[in-house]
Amino acid sequence: MTHTVIPSLVLLLIVAAAARFFSKRPSRLVWLANGSLVNTTHWGEFTKLADPTVTFSQRYLVCSRDQLGNGEQYIQPYVANTVPFGVVRDMTPTTDTAPSSYPLHGVMLGMNQDTERMVAGGTINIDDYVYPAVGGTILSLKTAANGTYYVVGKAAVGTVTGSGDSIEVIPSFPFQVTVA
Repeated sequence: MTHTVIPSLVLLLIVAAAARFFSKRPSRLVWLANGSLVNTTHWGEFTKLADPTVTFSQRYLVCSRDQLGNGEQYIQPYVANTVPFGVVRDMTPTTDTAPSSYPLHGVMLGMNQDTERMVAGGTINIDDYVYPAVGGTILSLKTAANGTYYVVGKAAVGTVTGSGDSIEVIPSFPFQVTVA
């Protein structure tokens, strides 16, 4: 009799432990209301579609939310007098896919947990505050003409002298600065 009771008790304990373990775990099943979600992202990252009329010709350009009325799921290279949204780590494909259906990966300004690579539009020195130029490159605030600019970070390493070179930036939430 003991030979049949012990295996039954062991099996019962295993089933009880498994039921307790799985009842405390959150469900991994996610229900979506529509199919517009292209993938999931890490903290501070996003995937958005390039506006159908523009392309991101290189990686690490600063972007704005769409200004052409296509919707919140679209972005475009930085547009003057708009609040910068993020840095696009990807670029629009030139062949195989329609630009407006290809999701671009990026990081929201001020939300990422590391330095971010950006594309210089001119000379930038270490510790310079930077702002986006039209098209998504960044410039040094030290060389800015009189006006109001959105600062997006501070140059973290080295000096970049060429337009189109990439530089590491300590990103910040965009904030306005007036140069007089």
